[in-house]
Amino acid sequence: MQQESLAGAGAGAAVADLRGDLRSTGRRPRCLRAFELSPSAFGDIFVGGQWGGRDRAYHLACACGHDRFHVFGPAQQSGDRPRAFAGRLSVACAACQRVEGLFNPAVHGHDAELGHLEAAIDRGGRSGAFVCGGCGVRPMTVDVGLEYAGDPREDSSFGFAGNEHNVFTRFTVVGRCDGCSRLLRVADIDCA
Repeated sequence: MQQESLAGAGAGAAVADLRGDLRSTGRRPRCLRAFELSPSAFGDIFVGGQWGGRDRAYHLACACGHDRFHVFGPAQQSGDRPRAFAGRLSVACAACQRVEGLFNPAVHGHDAELGHLEAAIDRGGRSGAFVCGGCGVRPMTVDVGLEYAGDPREDSSFGFAGNEHNVFTRFTVVGRCDGCSRLLRVADIDCA
């Protein structure tokens, strides 16, 4: 699926950086290697991390080429309103039903890479499908934002030279619901 271009200052450079990441599987974070990636149309949502780092934003597609998924994670309901997931996430392709892990706080991100014990804590309850507050459980597009404390291509702090792309400090997922076209915050996970 063709994505809109990123908006805002420096968008051309951001897209060029992302395309470079996409051409090199070795520079993709481990958690996204099972997916076809393209620059996110919602990049401006993810830009401006608290550390001033170089964020990355990707639109996900299944290996079959379809870009609509059901997202599963720890149940995070608050009355009738869905809340963003905050733990282990997986997605199921709406076309071929292939299920892939998307994020696991014990394995992915800054704390997991540094071996911090807190990363292994399961932060959620029973797993369930993300529910759109407007129309219920529907497939959605999935875009992932990764926030870094520095430029993931240049920061070799803590001896992670060559592995910086896996040391992201925040993992965010937004989706556009197929039923009502709402843009939904699906997950926002602090990884540091």
